[in-house]
Amino acid sequence: MTETPRYRNLWRILACLCGVIALWVRKPQCFYNPQVWAEDGSIFFSGAYNRGIESLLERYAGYFHALPRLVAIVVESLFPLRAPELFVAAYLGVFIWVSWFLTSKRTNLRFSYLLPTLLVFMALDSEPFLNLTNMQWIAAWLPILVLCASQPTSTTQRIHDLFIILFVGLSGLFSVFFAPLFLFKAWRERTRWSYTLCFLNCTCGIIQAIGFSTLQRAPAVLTPVYSDLIRVVGRPWHSIIFGPLWPMNEELIWLQWALGASTFIALAYLLVVSYRIRNWTAFYLIGASALLWVFVLLSISGNPSILLEGGARYFFLQPILIFTALIGTPILSRRAALLLVSSFTLLVGINVHQYQERPWRNAHWRRQLKRLSAPERKSQKQQSDEPRLYRIKINPPGWFIELQER
Repeated sequence: MTETPRYRNLWRILACLCGVIALWVRKPQCFYNPQVWAEDGSIFFSGAYNRGIESLLERYAGYFHALPRLVAIVVESLFPLRAPELFVAAYLGVFIWVSWFLTSKRTNLRFSYLLPTLLVFMALDSEPFLNLTNMQWIAAWLPILVLCASQPTSTTQRIHDLFIILFVGLSGLFSVFFAPLFLFKAWRERTRWSYTLCFLNCTCGIIQAIGFSTLQRAPAVLTPVYSDLIRVVGRPWHSIIFGPLWPMNEELIWLQWALGASTFIALAYLLVVSYRIRNWTAFYLIGASALLWVFVLLSISGNPSILLEGGARYFFLQPILIFTALIGTPILSRRAALLLVSSFTLLVGINVHQYQERPWRNAHWRRQLKRLSAPERKSQKQQSDEPRLYRIKINPPGWFIELQER
């Protein structure tokens, strides 16, 4: 029996809902106690508050962040007191966008209805979720899906894809990382559409690369242990097996090396196989994972050990991209793919108690922000020609933002 569009969309809605529920399991406080988190306030909200739309042209960490800055500008202009809730809502909007694209007929991925939930539970910890600061990591799925998707058949689909390439390309360095894949797609397909995508992505990459001055390399140590590069690559799989909070201890160093080495071998093997059988969806997914590994390893080459415990965002995309290639494309048989999904589900079930993040403190965002416009502060401001800076505490503890009194 063929699947009607009506029922397909119902399944897609359920898939998105399951993904949102998975986010709630991992970070429930974002739903009942949302907070402004780190650069959400210190960079994006403060930039929107102090400089308005001009903040769109400012770089942070050496590159542009169009999407989070645009969200912060709109929120600060219309509903600043609701910033914590609206920042979470904006992230959820991007997550649902990714989930809807993942389950579309254009991507045509096998087991696609499971992917939004798997995407959430395969992450090492909850760092990349539900904040503007790490929105670029979930949004990075979108240009990858544009690579995998069939050619658009309507003007709406073309605008959708171009919007993705433009705004995601200007919201992180992924337009630089994925440029080889867009060049390959243009060379392979030789169509006007593939040339357009390649040109736009590479243009965004050039814009991000020009003036890039802050390559976030790990601080060098006198005697870096380069064998830890292999352990770093094995970290995602080690955490999936033992739970996201399991430390990278020395007792299992042999397993970490084995997992890292097998990942290198598997990436090379899968790239060759997917190319030989012309499975381009798998090729782009595996290629994106390989390129991300290359840039992560370059960034920590001075001190490989630094990511053995922290920096979960740098491991967010690679494992789920590989997993999606294995279960979502015909590289594996349906039976083998189902066995892989079942095994992962069992591991998550065993370690589910470790997936929830610790509750945050309430920083009382509204109360702090309201004090900026209090009558007594306005009268004090009139006595001085220079605007005062008002400090607002945010999460995590020790972070704050500085806003100019208006």
